[in-house]
Amino acid sequence: ADLGSVDSSAYFPLIYDPSAGADIEGRLIIGRSGDAPGALANPSGVAVDDEGNIYVLDSGNARIQKFDPAGRLLKATGDGGRGEGEFNQPADLAIDAEGDVYVIDTWNHRVQKFDADLTFITAWGGPTKDLVNPGDYEMWGPRSIAVDGEGNVWVVDTGTQRVRKFSPDGKPLGTVGERGRGPGQFREPVGIAFDPVTGDFLVADVGNARIQRFDSEMQAIAAYPIDEWKDLNAANKPYLAALPDGRILASDPVHGRILLLDQGGSVIASLSSVSGEALAFPRGIAYDADGGFVFTSEGAAGRVRRFPLSDFALR
Repeated sequence: ADLGSVDSSAYFPLIYDPSAGADIEGRLIIGRSGDAPGALANPSGVAVDDEGNIYVLDSGNARIQKFDPAGRLLKATGDGGRGEGEFNQPADLAIDAEGDVYVIDTWNHRVQKFDADLTFITAWGGPTKDLVNPGDYEMWGPRSIAVDGEGNVWVVDTGTQRVRKFSPDGKPLGTVGERGRGPGQFREPVGIAFDPVTGDFLVADVGNARIQRFDSEMQAIAAYPIDEWKDLNAANKPYLAALPDGRILASDPVHGRILLLDQGGSVIASLSSVSGEALAFPRGIAYDADGGFVFTSEGAAGRVRRFPLSDFALR
């Protein structure tokens, strides 16, 4: 069968369906462990666009893969390296209102921007030699990214213990954070998400076992303790997603679960299995408001699972 191009930016016809499947309850599963088209290796960030297409950062294979709402592969792009459209252990991605895709290219210490067809647009960043006072564009091991309602791009620069704000084309607009335990300080910040109700942003400050809330002026206004993160396991890199009503989803990869927090930051539910099967190192999280579905990437299983928000059992 003709599977289309196999270069670093490949299209695939809709009839090609190497990876879409379902669990025993008929819930969508995307991917399987491996490096073939549609397969995934240690997937991390996941995002859903306005048309319901699913973008998965296939970190272990150094590529982005785009699937339609039924889980059929539409396109893939990327390879290992330092050039345009190449990656070194990318960790997260986000989609703006125009459909452009922003990728955290973690160990190339940069952000890369693509259009909805995964064509490279631009990149910015680069490694810093000073973790305390990095330059405006310099980063060290950034882990997460989000886009606000005005199209600005927010990057969690984990190695320098700060959050950076950029324009859509990469112009520096501000920064907050330093190493520490106080308000607005971080120890190993990872996930970021915007509260659609308030416009605040939330950061998974995992080394301090909390989620911090900041207003649009980058002022720390609240902190929510997360007891589940207190063991300080270095492999635990939690991601965040905000629901339309302001509740928060937070992954807890090492413990194989996803937490649901209320608007006040209290953990009200957790989920460790879907359709009777344990989650295998859940990492990235996305929420599709149109369908009421949660998506999570399972790093240890090479797949993305979709399930209804109603699966969470309130405590």
